[in-house]
Amino acid sequence: MENPVIVRKQIKIQPLKLHVDHSRCILCFECAKACPEKAIHLIPNPACAKCVKYCFSIVTPCEPDILVISHDRCNNCGICIDVCAQNAISW
Repeated sequence: MENPVIVRKQIKIQPLKLHVDHSRCILCFECAKACPEKAIHLIPNPACAKCVKYCFSIVTPCEPDILVISHDRCNNCGICIDVCAQNAISW
């Protein structure tokens, strides 16, 4: 009787990454304060590059800065999700 061959496949699973929904974020910074890795910070909004010189003269709502999560620093603890009252952070 022949021995069965067991084949194991290795599957690469990408870790989940946290995402900030900028339409819901009110920049209260509760997530940044709670983050143990200091992985959440403000950056200039890349969409503002075209209209930044008109920012203070137009009526359109403008968000010159946005909150981002540095995935290289984030340990995926999820504390930011728990403290965000606006539900602006998700997986």
